[in-house]
Amino acid sequence: MTYDPFADLSCAVRKHAVKGIITSPGAGKTRSMHSLVNETAKRGGNGTIGMFIPDLNLAKEQLAELRADFPHLNIELYLGIRQPDPTFPKHKMCRRHRVDDLASRGIPIKSLCGSKQTGYCQHHANASAATPCAYSQQTLKTPDIWICTHVMLFNKSPEFFGPTTLKVIDESFFRSAYSSQLSIEVDEIENKKGYRKDSYLLNLAHHVCNHIRNMPDGHLDVSVLSGYANNRLVSALDTVAKVSVNLKSSSTDQDIDDAIDQYKGSQSYALAMFWSSIALLARMHIGHTPFLVKKTDSGKTIIELPHFSHPHQSWESPTVLLDSTMPVEVNKKFFKNLEVERIDTQVSHTRYIQITDSLLSKTQFTRTPSTYNQVLEIVTVVASQISDAHPTKILLACSKTVEAKLQQIGLPNKCETIHYGAVTGSNKYNDVPCIIVVGRIEIPIKQAELQAALLDERPWNM
Repeated sequence: MTYDPFADLSCAVRKHAVKGIITSPGAGKTRSMHSLVNETAKRGGNGTIGMFIPDLNLAKEQLAELRADFPHLNIELYLGIRQPDPTFPKHKMCRRHRVDDLASRGIPIKSLCGSKQTGYCQHHANASAATPCAYSQQTLKTPDIWICTHVMLFNKSPEFFGPTTLKVIDESFFRSAYSSQLSIEVDEIENKKGYRKDSYLLNLAHHVCNHIRNMPDGHLDVSVLSGYANNRLVSALDTVAKVSVNLKSSSTDQDIDDAIDQYKGSQSYALAMFWSSIALLARMHIGHTPFLVKKTDSGKTIIELPHFSHPHQSWESPTVLLDSTMPVEVNKKFFKNLEVERIDTQVSHTRYIQITDSLLSKTQFTRTPSTYNQVLEIVTVVASQISDAHPTKILLACSKTVEAKLQQIGLPNKCETIHYGAVTGSNKYNDVPCIIVVGRIEIPIKQAELQAALLDERPWNM
């Protein structure tokens, strides 16, 4: 099994049409999406429709809605190998030893599953197992529609999906493309085992790493490193060593332990990302790079590699983006040929009242606890004006800490809460007559500036 650290670094321009639809909230975006998916599925052809939803809970909600609307279609929810088996929750989708560690290191499990020619894993559905693993059962399905989470966009499409005839991306997806977890030790950048023989990058590594060691912690200085970004460096990017491990369907638990211990896939990918980031510095001459961050931890010098991934080329197909608040220019960073259509409608049954005398931030609730009582007073008054015939009178949206405190104090009857981060794309409360929004969610300013710099590939002055 060979690992290619450059396989996911493609920034190729998408050749299929990409249509963005922006509609007013409550104007029937979900229903329109269902209609589009149904029409595409009815046309048939070789391939499946991929629907990408913000998170797993919303994906399950969407699965139930689609199955109810289109009983004639075969619709399935994709679950990764680390997810619990829906039938036997004490097991993972894949039952092999240390499956979480395999996935976290990016080690593909295809060879562990086996094949007709090489023999199947003892847990595989094709091996006549008494209780086959849920993942192998999933690979045998051939639905009209696969429902996935946004994060799947940035990973290779599972081979058993087949070609994608259409992909529909519901709500903003770009935050799932952001990764701040990838890192590599500076000593590992100089490790000869990471490169092919006589690699230009290995000769360069000593000089680049010395500069990095002499820099202060934080985002690295562009002016010092950009001089190394030249055509020769770019042409040498594929000399990062490819790593292979020997895993097969008959591998024992000890074989898997040994493979995890020896596998350098994550370091190979990080090494490829590091030199790709250095190559980008050719366009930057001052300031700090957003995608190279030095950190000293327990005497070790570590380079963190925050970055945005592009949708994996294996999902290439006509695309529809649906989002009431679509960040068009951000989305064009991922889909260069995005064309947007705005459909603004007047929703007669909806009205908005905004109270602007206070931001109602989390700090305000902490500093002035009486703010909780003021919010509850408003909720109580409004609830008293709504008929008891409604299963839920009021949905209160707020931060998670504020939600917990309000629930502790006690809310009026038939009033529910939901916190920011758990609201995107949900239709669970589409029949609630009143929604009260308390405060707003904002990522830290420095984090927002970092992400903007990454998207724009420009230096960032801290």
